[in-house]
Amino acid sequence: MANLDAISPDAMKIAGECLRATVKGPFFPDWEFQTLIGVERDVVKILLDAWPKQGLDDIEFYCAVMASMTNLLGYPHGDDEIWSDHISCPPHRVRDVIEEFKAVDL
Repeated sequence: MANLDAISPDAMKIAGECLRATVKGPFFPDWEFQTLIGVERDVVKILLDAWPKQGLDDIEFYCAVMASMTNLLGYPHGDDEIWSDHISCPPHRVRDVIEEFKAVDL
């Protein structure tokens, strides 16, 4: 299991918002979801439902969290105008959160 104690509460909040946007938002179509995120939508939903507790093995956790944030920033979803409806911070802050997660020994 990943050690999340080193992640700030703000970063955990933002990561949770990104997971919610990934699962429930319009950003990723079902037909491409697993290719983009690395796990099925249902796996990300399991993590979201338990967030911030980590109930997945490390590779599923890593895929769900890191790929969600990364693809929200990089995938051409065309929904930038509704970003703030789903995520409370600007994209540059999500980049900071990605770096914070990378620094943790997963």
